Amino acid sequence: MFPSFCHNSITLEFIMRFMLRLIMALLTLACLSPAWARSDYIDSAIAAISSANAQAKLGLKKGWYKATSGSTDFIIEIPSDMTSTLKFDYRSRILLSALWEFEREIFATLRVADKCVTISIKKLTYGEGGFLTGGNSDIIPSGPCRESEPLSRLNDFLRLSADPALFFSGSAFVSIGKIKRCTNASCTTLQDGIPIRRVDFYGSIGPDGTPLPAFRAAFEEGSRIILPKNGMLAIGPNSEAVFNDLSYDLEAKSGSALLKRFNVTLTEGIISAGNTILKIKPVSRLTAEEVKIEKDDLSFDIKRGSLSGELGEGTSVILTSNQDKTSTLNIHYAKASFTGINYKGTSAQSSLSIQRGILTTQLENGELWFSERNSVRLGYTNINLILGCPEPVPSDCRPVSWSSNQLSVYGTVNAFSTTLIGGQFNIAEVGTVQLRTGQIMADTLAIDSTDTISPVTGKVNKFEISLEGQNLYFDRSTVAKLSQAEIKGYDLIYKKGQKFPIGSVKLVASSSGIEGGNIGKVKFDAGAQLELEVRRQDGDEPEIVNGAIRGEAKVAMDGGNFVRTKIDVDGIRYYNGFGDAQLKLTAVEGAYTFVTPSAHDSKSELGFEAQIDVKSITLTPTLAQPLVLGPTALKASHRSWMIDPLTGIPFKLVLPIAEQELVYAPIKTPVGGTLCAPKVNLHSQTPNITGKLDVFGSSLGGKVKVYDNALSAGIDAQADDRGCDKIGALVCFLIGTAFGGPIGGAGLAVLCASDINQAKSDLSDTIRNESMRKVSESRFQFDF
Repeated sequence: MFPSFCHNSITLEFIMRFMLRLIMALLTLACLSPAWARSDYIDSAIAAISSANAQAKLGLKKGWYKATSGSTDFIIEIPSDMTSTLKFDYRSRILLSALWEFEREIFATLRVADKCVTISIKKLTYGEGGFLTGGNSDIIPSGPCRESEPLSRLNDFLRLSADPALFFSGSAFVSIGKIKRCTNASCTTLQDGIPIRRVDFYGSIGPDGTPLPAFRAAFEEGSRIILPKNGMLAIGPNSEAVFNDLSYDLEAKSGSALLKRFNVTLTEGIISAGNTILKIKPVSRLTAEEVKIEKDDLSFDIKRGSLSGELGEGTSVILTSNQDKTSTLNIHYAKASFTGINYKGTSAQSSLSIQRGILTTQLENGELWFSERNSVRLGYTNINLILGCPEPVPSDCRPVSWSSNQLSVYGTVNAFSTTLIGGQFNIAEVGTVQLRTGQIMADTLAIDSTDTISPVTGKVNKFEISLEGQNLYFDRSTVAKLSQAEIKGYDLIYKKGQKFPIGSVKLVASSSGIEGGNIGKVKFDAGAQLELEVRRQDGDEPEIVNGAIRGEAKVAMDGGNFVRTKIDVDGIRYYNGFGDAQLKLTAVEGAYTFVTPSAHDSKSELGFEAQIDVKSITLTPTLAQPLVLGPTALKASHRSWMIDPLTGIPFKLVLPIAEQELVYAPIKTPVGGTLCAPKVNLHSQTPNITGKLDVFGSSLGGKVKVYDNALSAGIDAQADDRGCDKIGALVCFLIGTAFGGPIGGAGLAVLCASDINQAKSDLSDTIRNESMRKVSESRFQFDF
């Protein structure tokens, strides 16, 4: 009877899993696949640079290289592998100055039409606008190429671009397109290849003694950085990236960097990863510090570093991981900091872990879908999460580990609170629970998302939820239709390895009906109450220690009949498959209406013909006084139950009978015409039926036994026009008294019997017995 409810304290487990889901949804934001590993991101980020200064060592590879601009050819000869040094100052999208100095001389040949010149270059000095300044080269006096005219075209090839998308992505010169490597000095045959084989940015000391980072870049306010899956970041003021070390080997397609600081202010943004979308509103901030990055041809790795950020009010998190259902979290305030970041990404998979972290979040509202039929709508929610591994801490433990398939989290939640404003969840054998309102508060909770039994442990100080429209199954055959319910628990302890909390939870509900599989339906009037207190000790099963059901119900019977009953179930207890309670049923109003069968027949004898009609009559036995059943013991064992038999219960019914015709039997003569038309009339009367009954009930079925019933007065019936002499008597003899069912036969006896008083007494007994048989055979046993 009650086992499923006791075990369905899963309501509390569901809410705790909701808290874990909420935390993991927020942490997913920190685990987005790093977009800077994508070339489209790099291109858009480079295009957003407004100012930069840096110094780098560029490794050059021996050989001849050719570039073409219009009708002009430009051939560079690097006589041996060497190192060069590049320094530049780029501000407000203007190149103010740059210096490119070579370890040894390189040679460049310019050919315009039929004229050419070969020059040696030790350094290239640039001023504003990226133009070459004087003192950059010497004309070699010997050889076939020593004409001066082509020198006027030198800036066409070597002027530096002010477009950051070109300057910072390897296409630094305005007019030079793709450079090809020559297989010989005359460059008659070309192949892919560029002269720069390696780039190493390094820190230095400025002229004024100020330390200079290897590379510093500031981003232009209002620019946009493109991210995968139609994502983007709209850059706000004071956004920059500073590298202390940055190296890249172009031949090996590998490199490393030490990102000292990446600080960006965002006015808008969309970040997508898997099924999670972050829509950023102003003013949001993101900062990364001391991030060690390594890249090769197959992977992109982050070895260490910290990440912190703030999300502006109005930022939302959208998750679509459960079929077509969309979960949304609308953020009022969020701040996070993570250290010890470790990321590894390849084309096939990626993973990220965090050594320490803090997440503080205030949600304005939100909706979380856990499956197609399970969701929670949130009001104001506060979360303070400190990431950390449980004691004792394993040496290889990472409190946050994310891969393409899952996210695992260890940590402690402090000062958790949330307001629930709606939702629904479906639980096996309970049905769909509609969540109306609620509040959950906890001082300290431990999170372990890898624990499938108890992912959240600790004390929940306050747990209050209000439900509506719930079907609560007591067992497979009995369901209570709850119009609303409140569940309250305080200081509930969630312990490791235990699915349900330690403590006491109280349920107060209003029920609109109970339906049993063997009996039909019980319709409660408004205000029927269900009260249960469920308690659980450490390491034990949940136990219903006290409960009650009180209300008035309209119990359906066969043929649309009913009994209005007061139901009282007190002292409900249930533990580990066994339970008991005290049951009392008081029938305060009820009636059973049935119609006796009608019949028609004809008989002929010696030319005389009798047409006999037995009319149907409507009888409605009705309670004359309350019928009290109980109290009696109700006992449950797993899926079965029974009540102690109720015996010798007195009852009293009234049986209203309207004045009406019961029998009509006209007799025709052999030559036609009606000889006589005898009939039996019932007079208007209201006798009582009294008696006793026994009630037996169990999960296997129920039975009501009625006995010692008596009629308070005889049924008053009168025979009219019985003077048909011997012919009528002959007809009565032929038709017999069994015609037309028990009541019809008794009615004919009033017409035909010589002892009219005895016939009336028989008719009274027949109507009484037939009424009690109908009532006792009705299926109105209570199956709950």
